[in-house]
Amino acid sequence: MRTFTLAEAARLLGTSRSVLYRKIDEGVLTYTSGGGPGKTSTVTEEALRLAGFDVPPEVEHLERLSDAFRTSLGSSQGTSQDAHRLQTLEQRMGHLERLTGRLEHELDLLATMVKSLVGGSLPAPPPQRSLPTRPLSQMRQRIVDLLRQHPEGMSPAQVRQALRTEKDLGDTLGGMARDGVLTRVEMGRYVVAGQVRGR
Repeated sequence: MRTFTLAEAARLLGTSRSVLYRKIDEGVLTYTSGGGPGKTSTVTEEALRLAGFDVPPEVEHLERLSDAFRTSLGSSQGTSQDAHRLQTLEQRMGHLERLTGRLEHELDLLATMVKSLVGGSLPAPPPQRSLPTRPLSQMRQRIVDLLRQHPEGMSPAQVRQALRTEKDLGDTLGGMARDGVLTRVEMGRYVVAGQVRGR
């Protein structure tokens, strides 16, 4: 079982140490104290999961795989190596999308808090990038087709239910928003980029 310092755990989860300390204060997250000032406190992977965090898989081995691929490019197993390299890159992308999704969630919460404190509306978000020219994956195309039928926007949970998929689509919709395919009109609601919202 993996064990992390609180700083390492925060980086791995894409959150801040203050969030972890709050969980500790609430009695949700258990940790092992370093034993005094200047000593490093640690937390286990299991404790993080029990506290409700989605701990990404170990990724250190990906670097070793990448090094192994580079040293054996001249071998006769080029096709197999390419497949492994593609799988490695997909794992990395999935890990980065999860971290980015968590950061966006934290930013959404912060924006909501600021909005409630100032009692007014926040400035409009910057214009989205133009739609990418590369073709969309099958799942992303299904999402775009669905949202075009719902100009008022839908949440990831609503999209997931409509498409009858077991996959959590929060990270996928967040990635599509970053790519300029979708626009997040408010926390947890997405529309196709450039599509006028229904009132």
